[in-house]
Amino acid sequence: MSSGASWGTGVRKLIFWALIALSSSLASTSAAQTWGRLSGVVTEIGQTGRTVGFRLDGSSMTFEFDAGGRISPYAALNLLQAAAANQDHVAVEFDPNSGIFADDLSLHLLVHELSYRGKSLAGQTSATPVLASDAQATAEAALARGMALSRGGDKTAARMSLDDALAADHLRPALLPMALAARSGLLYETAFDVRAGLDRDQVLFAGLTDARRWRSMAPESAQAASAVARGLSLLGDDEAALSIYADVIKRWPEEAFWSDISISSIHRRRGDYANALAAMDDIVRRRGPQAGMAYRFNRGRALLGQKRLPEAIKEFTSALSYRPTYDYAFIQRACAYAQSARLPEAVADLSAALTIQDSLPDSNTTGGAAQARRERLQQDLASLRKLAADSPHSGSDIPCHSYFEAEIARDPSPLLQK
Repeated sequence: MSSGASWGTGVRKLIFWALIALSSSLASTSAAQTWGRLSGVVTEIGQTGRTVGFRLDGSSMTFEFDAGGRISPYAALNLLQAAAANQDHVAVEFDPNSGIFADDLSLHLLVHELSYRGKSLAGQTSATPVLASDAQATAEAALARGMALSRGGDKTAARMSLDDALAADHLRPALLPMALAARSGLLYETAFDVRAGLDRDQVLFAGLTDARRWRSMAPESAQAASAVARGLSLLGDDEAALSIYADVIKRWPEEAFWSDISISSIHRRRGDYANALAAMDDIVRRRGPQAGMAYRFNRGRALLGQKRLPEAIKEFTSALSYRPTYDYAFIQRACAYAQSARLPEAVADLSAALTIQDSLPDSNTTGGAAQARRERLQQDLASLRKLAADSPHSGSDIPCHSYFEAEIARDPSPLLQK
C-alpha cells in the first residue's frame, strides 16, 4: 500500500477526465441517476491532489474518489487504508457513465459514495456529462459502461452496452479483445440466471464464441485461452478444457497457478478428489510453499471431498485469515464442521456467511441465481439450527451440497457438436 503523487504497478499518476456518457442511454433513462455498486478488499491506494484512487481485489478497474471542495481527501485515504489493513470489504457506489480508458487501457471510474463499517463519504461527480461526438467515442463509452455495470450493476444493461460497443466496427483495435473478454465473462456469469437446459447452454455457447474470437485475435494471451477452457468446461467438455489448461501451464508458466486451480476444480466437480488435491500439490512443486486465500481454500475443498475433515477445517481457517469476509470459505468450513458432528460451529459459520452476503451491495437483489443461493442458505441454516438444538453432537450433510450449479457435473452440451 502506498500514498503519494503516484501509485500502482506502473507508478503512473492518476488522470483526470471529462465525463463521457453514452447518448442512447441518456435518452432512454429517467432524470434519476443510477449507480453501479461493487464491494471488495482494497489492493492498491494512491493520491494525486484531491483525488484518491484505488483498486479492489479481483478487479482491474481503477476507482477515483474526487473529494472536491467539501471534504478532505485524507478522509477517503484513511478509510481505505483502514479497510485494507483489516482485509475488510469496502462498498463502492460509482457512476457507470464516467468511465474512460487510460493510456494503458485500464478503466477509470468516478466514485459517488464510499462506505466502510457504517461510515460513508460522498465523492464529487459531474452532473452534466459531455456527450460523445463521434462513433469511436460512442463505442468506447458503451464499452466502459458495459464493463463497469458487468462488475457492479445491472447485468442486463451491461449486456446491452457491450452489445452496442461490439455492434459496429468503431472500437480501437486494442480495445476489441477487451470487449470480447468482458462480454464472454458476463455471459458465463449470467447464464446461470437462465433455466437449465438448452436456453442456458445457448448463453454459455455465446460466451464461448466470444472467447474463441478473442483467442483468435490474441493467440499469445493466456487469459484468452483460459476463457475458452472455462466455456468448454461450463458446457460439459471437461477433457477439452483440461487439455487447454495443460497447454497454458506449458506455454505460460506464470499462469500455472490459476490453471492448476481450474484443473483442481474440474476434478473436484467430477468427484475425483485425489487428482483435485494433486493439482494443488503441483502448485507447490512448481512454485514452492504457498500461502494466500485461493490456495488454502481450494486445497481445503479437495481435502473435504476426501473426508479429511480436520485438515480441511485447518485449510479453510487459514483461508479466512487471508480473507475474513469470504462467505464461501465459511460455507465450506460449515460443511466440514457439520460432517465432524460439530453442529454449533457449523451453525455459526453458516450464519456468518449469510451476514456477509447481506452486507454486500447486491444483498437486496431479487430473482436470479444469487437470490436462489441466498434462499437455500437461509433454509439450510434453519434446518441446521433445529438439528443442533435437538441433537448437537450428530453429524450432518445439510450445508454440504453445491450452492453453485456450475460446480455440478454435467454431460457435454449438444451445441458443442455444431
